[in-house]
Amino acid sequence: DMLLYYFGVMIISTIIIPHPAPWLSEQIRTGQFAAVYLLKPVSVFWERLAAQTSWRTIRLIMVVPASILVGYWLKDYLGDFSLPLSRLWLLILALILSFIGQLFFKICLGLAAIWFGDSFWIIAFWDMLMALLGGAYFPLDIYPPLVQSLSLYLPWRYFFYFPLSIFLGQVDSTGLIQGFFWLGFWLLIGGLVYRFVLSRGIKNYSAFGG
Repeated sequence: DMLLYYFGVMIISTIIIPHPAPWLSEQIRTGQFAAVYLLKPVSVFWERLAAQTSWRTIRLIMVVPASILVGYWLKDYLGDFSLPLSRLWLLILALILSFIGQLFFKICLGLAAIWFGDSFWIIAFWDMLMALLGGAYFPLDIYPPLVQSLSLYLPWRYFFYFPLSIFLGQVDSTGLIQGFFWLGFWLLIGGLVYRFVLSRGIKNYSAFGG
């Protein structure tokens, strides 16, 4: 079971973890942010979405065949794992929503460099919480009850552990409804936070001659 779990972790993390923040932070630090986004009719979100999606497409082309091959080699150790179409479309939907939700939040982490000068430490802290409370390091069901209860109200569980649970076939119909509700909720919150941070950030960046 643990081999299957980390096999799923490898696949899910490769597909849905976006990394827009380091590039944005560097653009702000070097003063290129204005030239790219403020002096041209370019949306930060849509530009980063296009860039991250194109890169993910390239990775998918490599990851999917490799995963199928590795899965075939390990089939004797992965148990009775299967991914029927009835679950596949739910997985694809969860992956898309998770990717967009994470993108909103991680763009905000990159924009934090407007105030802090360097946001790499904030990005690293987010990634650590994603790994710990999203289930990338360990399955959430082996954590203490308090941590499990806390994770129910935080975004990392739904951005990572929820799609992973669908992939593994470990979520029932009630869990699907709750998972998609909270995933949609955190995507909405991410979008609102993004608009707020971007608006305040541009004003602050322009005021100080960015």
